[in-house]
Amino acid sequence: MTPADRLMALRYLAHGLTAAVKDQEKVLEQVQQATGAKSFSTRFGGISMVAPSQSIAVDDDALLEHVEEDNPDEVIVTRTVRESYKKALVAHLAITGADVIDRRTGEVVTWARVKHRAGYLQGRLTDEAKSAAEVEVRARAEQLSTSLLEVTDG
Repeated sequence: MTPADRLMALRYLAHGLTAAVKDQEKVLEQVQQATGAKSFSTRFGGISMVAPSQSIAVDDDALLEHVEEDNPDEVIVTRTVRESYKKALVAHLAITGADVIDRRTGEVVTWARVKHRAGYLQGRLTDEAKSAAEVEVRARAEQLSTSLLEVTDG
């Protein structure tokens, strides 16, 4: 098995296990609803049911309109470059070594910098592989978890 095959095989397993975990979470949620239990203890660790919570989400545009009407002194005016103009300027830039230059003039621009991002591996399971993983790994996950319980008991 090549390193690439092994990586994709592990992603296949992870996809299937994620599906199996979601199935089991649904089962446990049903148990929780039926029993009212707030936590569960297992030999592998505890599980707590986190109660739903609420928070306030502010619609910034609507808030601005409200404050402009009721308390205009609390509104701050900021200066910014129109996004379409910024996009047009950036379209003429290029990276040369550690500098950002304007391709039209060849001059180094001082208002932009090179942004570095680390490379990474990217792999995508085919839809067929995802479907197969959900079926196959889910089925084997139950066998594996049962075997794991037997090993930790004995």
